[in-house]
Amino acid sequence: MGKNTHLCCFSLLLLLLLLFAGLASGHQVLFQGFNWESWKQSGGWYNMMMGKV
Repeated sequence: MGKNTHLCCFSLLLLLLLLFAGLASGHQVLFQGFNWESWKQSGGWYNMMMGKV
């Protein structure tokens, strides 16, 4: 096997190790969306949400 193949395998192994270590840590990433057009609502964003809840 060539030097590039060893480097590729090592990089893949390192990537998988970091991925599984991140999953095992219990930390999660939350992506939250926001309605940017909500600023146009009369009464404010909070009152608009209270009306929908």
